[in-house]
Amino acid sequence: MNTVTTNRGGAHLGPRGPVAGWSLTARAFNAVGWSYLSGFVLLLAQVAYTAFTARLIAPRWFGGYALALTIVAFAGLFGSAGLANAVMRTQHLSDRGARTALTLAVASGLVISVAMVVLAAPIEKWFHAPGAAGALRLLAFQPPMLAAAGVTFGLLRRQRRYRAASLIDVGSSLAGFAVGAVAIVSGMGVIGLSVGQVARGVVAMAVGLLAVRVSLRPACEKASAREFVGFSAQVTGQNVGHYAIGNLPLWSVARLAGGAATGLFSRGYQLVALPNDQFTSGLIRALYPLYREVRTGRDHTQRALTEGLVLTSGAAFLIFGAFAALVQPAALLLLGPRWYAATAVTPLLCAFAAVNTLYSVLASAAEAMRWMRMIWITQLLFFVSMGAALYAASGRLELTAAAMVLATAVAHLYMLLWVSREGLLLRLEVVRAYAIHAALGLVFAIVPVLISQATVGRSVLPALGVRAAVLALLGLALWLLRNWVPGLRLGLVRLREFHPPRRPGRHSLAGSN
Repeated sequence: MNTVTTNRGGAHLGPRGPVAGWSLTARAFNAVGWSYLSGFVLLLAQVAYTAFTARLIAPRWFGGYALALTIVAFAGLFGSAGLANAVMRTQHLSDRGARTALTLAVASGLVISVAMVVLAAPIEKWFHAPGAAGALRLLAFQPPMLAAAGVTFGLLRRQRRYRAASLIDVGSSLAGFAVGAVAIVSGMGVIGLSVGQVARGVVAMAVGLLAVRVSLRPACEKASAREFVGFSAQVTGQNVGHYAIGNLPLWSVARLAGGAATGLFSRGYQLVALPNDQFTSGLIRALYPLYREVRTGRDHTQRALTEGLVLTSGAAFLIFGAFAALVQPAALLLLGPRWYAATAVTPLLCAFAAVNTLYSVLASAAEAMRWMRMIWITQLLFFVSMGAALYAASGRLELTAAAMVLATAVAHLYMLLWVSREGLLLRLEVVRAYAIHAALGLVFAIVPVLISQATVGRSVLPALGVRAAVLALLGLALWLLRNWVPGLRLGLVRLREFHPPRRPGRHSLAGSN
């Protein structure tokens, strides 16, 4: 049942169901659990879809579609991301306020759709990416749908309906994969990928609107509109910076090395980005609505950020260290030998994924707590570092991946220093955890590769088997040494403490009063 209060704007859209009475720790585990369960299903489907499409679409044509997707992502900066976050973080939200958010989302999405159609041909010409214009014109249907869906996801998470949000997200993606696969097999080629993306937007918007049960009548509640526009404008400005920084590597390769190299780099990046996106977005989507509760006191904020980074660094370095050992032979089996150049950059991209996860989680917390000055300075530093490193890379794929690792590490280090200087981080705990977790991640990434090269050479299947066996032994050793690994030790402590309370309570993310 809804938690309902009233004001002149109508009924407030508050927490629903028994989850509303759980502690913050319990709600965080519940939210992360549903995000990762749906994310795991989606990851398996994405891997299968990627393997299927890679064998039917050549790198040259995939490069144009990949470039178009980076442009489409721009729409999410205005409709989906900024407004979705705004409705999650606001303290009070009426039904009319929710309708206002939906109205703003659809309107901004339509503006972006028109811009995409107008700029499609110039974008294709500038980046030398055949097929990008056609993909952009078809994908122009997507922005208003994704914007509306993004707001519905924000409303569901605000109501702590994490299961519903996760199931709709994964269900719409699976529907898009199915439609895209059928379209490609029917002879549409690379256009089928765009058709699948549009289908995903249709399903996400339709089911999301049904789930939140908010009237579709347009509305403009002035107070809510001012709050949404003010906050989402700041978020959008920051997201534009993140967008530009995140896509600089692909643009650099497209501009300096051409369409085929763009397709190869994009496919290699996608192999790592799929698990990275699920891992990172699962954390961010689960924790974002909870940040407004830990920012009430310095001690709560300090402990929450410290433990969040310790846990995240342990998971990120170990997971992507292990993934770096397996990804190249596994990718060759999935994609085929013509994508060898794409798979060669994946180990370095795994290092980028680990560092980028830490950067993204801390940046998300900073955004929710409105540390805007720190974010703007970080983005400027990130952009300059990335631009200089990519200039030195000159479009070469492996050097481009190395540039991404370096620039992300510089930006994250600056954020750590800023938060630490403000007294909002237990510095020694974080530094110690990072050092131990990074060292273990390198062991997981390098030792299996060296052993497989010494025993079976470059044979793909035997190498994959040997690397998996070595990782299993390393995992066993890690478990035996779990009390010496900060992230693993802390995670086990919190899991033992986790249980839904008998009565409502308000606790820090660490579970303390």
